[in-house]
Amino acid sequence: MTRDEFLSLMDDGPGLIRGHIFADQTDRTLLMGMDMNRKNWHVYLMGGKIHCLVYNHNGNYINYFNEDVTDYARDYIPPRKIHPETCDFMFMRILKRLGLILFFTEYNDKRPRVPFYGLTVDQANPQGD
Repeated sequence: MTRDEFLSLMDDGPGLIRGHIFADQTDRTLLMGMDMNRKNWHVYLMGGKIHCLVYNHNGNYINYFNEDVTDYARDYIPPRKIHPETCDFMFMRILKRLGLILFFTEYNDKRPRVPFYGLTVDQANPQGD
C-alpha cells in the first residue's frame, strides 16, 4: 500500500471502503455471492467506485447501491455464501481485517478467469422481482 492509499483508507473511517483505495482501478468483480433467497449479489468496481447489485436468476434487478449511499463494509457481504474464485483478494483481505465474517463455498477451479462474474446495473433488467 502506498502512503496515499494508507491516508485515504484512514480518512474513510472504520468499516468504510471506497473504490479509490485500490491501486488497481481496473473495472472488475470484487465479490460474487448469494443470499438466503438465492438472489445473486455482485459487488464490483467500476469507474473507481464500489457498486452492489442484487438480482434474481432471470437478471431482474432487486436492489442496487454504491459506495455513495452506504457507510458500512458489511453491506457488501451476501448473507448466504460467497464464491471465492470470483473474489478480489485485496477486497476480501480488507473485509477480513475489519473483522467481518465471510461465508465461502468450495473453491471452483473450473470457473474461467474473467473481469466480471455477474451483471452490472446497466445490464440488469429493471423490472424487479
